[in-house]
Amino acid sequence: MADPRFFTKSTDAFTLEGLAVVVKGVASCDIAITDVAPLEYATRGALSFFNQKRYLPVLEKSKASAVLLKEEHKDMCPPDIAYIVCEDPYGAMAQITQLLYPQAALSRPTPGQLQEGHQIHPTAILEDDVEVGIGAIIGPHVEIGRGSVIGAYCVIGHGVTIGRECTIAPHVVIGYALIGDNVILHSGAVIGADGFGFAPAAQHIKIPQIGRVVLQSHVEIGASSTIDRGTFADTIIGEGTKIDNQVQVGHNCIIGRHCFMAGQVGISGSTTMGDYVQMGGQSATSGHVNIGSFTMASARTGITADIPEGSKIAGYPAQPYTEFYKDMAFLKRLRKHAKEKK
Repeated sequence: MADPRFFTKSTDAFTLEGLAVVVKGVASCDIAITDVAPLEYATRGALSFFNQKRYLPVLEKSKASAVLLKEEHKDMCPPDIAYIVCEDPYGAMAQITQLLYPQAALSRPTPGQLQEGHQIHPTAILEDDVEVGIGAIIGPHVEIGRGSVIGAYCVIGHGVTIGRECTIAPHVVIGYALIGDNVILHSGAVIGADGFGFAPAAQHIKIPQIGRVVLQSHVEIGASSTIDRGTFADTIIGEGTKIDNQVQVGHNCIIGRHCFMAGQVGISGSTTMGDYVQMGGQSATSGHVNIGSFTMASARTGITADIPEGSKIAGYPAQPYTEFYKDMAFLKRLRKHAKEKK
């Protein structure tokens, strides 16, 4: 359960039937719901979720007042626990948690970080209800939309535009960027740094990076991730894309809408990625490759050539998921056979 020192709960009253309407489910009864928690830590009044049979022993011992579950699991629920039947219990849990803890859903800095002592250039334009934390620097001709929060010690460079209801966590650096609405940037993110561009020569001639970074609405960038600006064109991150911590996106990349990138992914310059692409942890691309929409890359996949739409890939160099694991099984059998011959 959330620690009240860090997360403020909504003062609204919630009932099981009311929450069932929100998640398009059906409630077994109507009781008050005061909190959310995992099955093993839930107390009376709390709502939890159950979506895998292997957690049945935990469900049977849980003190939760209610759970979210699928139709196929309804008969497994203990008689003293109410339930909401829905298609996606985990997704429904996320929706309901957003209702109970709205500030946490926005990843907003805690109120103690929003203090005076910032520097705002007189040419900067801030709409109503913009909050700026201590030590933050907002440069000339910056524009920040209504309801956005700029955390402590952020640096917002000359001419940057930030949309409405954005959350910029402490110690974020932004330059040469246009940012849409409802964007979340976590601490340590650097947006708009130089792309890694050099013309090979005796002393390697630096190529000026004169492009921008465009983050469309509802993008989220994790802690200590870097998005380089373009060389001549723009680096673009599509609407709704979610990027984990310590991810590198190189210059001139065009990332589609609603993509997922797990921790330590590396996207080399001029990579083009379609919509709904998923990149597992530590997977990477070489430069100038095209990845089709709905591709799923397993952790540590190395993409060195174009990938067709809808592919499921693994390994280095990347190959179809099934072929990769057949190869792994073959090598395992080969090693076993070699040991038996000795």
